[in-house]
Amino acid sequence: MKKALESQKESAQQLMDMIEPKGTLLDIRA
Repeated sequence: MKKALESQKESAQQLMDMIEPKGTLLDIRA
């Protein structure tokens, strides 16, 4: 189950990376 959650998180992160520029992504996280 933990692996599935991590995989889902990675997929979401990849989508965010494609949609948002790195700078904006860092601003959201901060």
